[in-house]
Amino acid sequence: MNEFKIRAYGRMELAQLYSPELTDIAAYRKMKKWISLCPGLLQRLYD
Repeated sequence: MNEFKIRAYGRMELAQLYSPELTDIAAYRKMKKWISLCPGLLQRLYD
């Protein structure tokens, strides 16, 4: 397993790190759903 490096990640790239077994778009949709399930998280990500 590669070591996680703290840096800016694109949304598709980050989603792939969380769900490498899925396609890019499926991983992104899954991550987007996780974010929507946490009230206030999306706003905090933009802050």
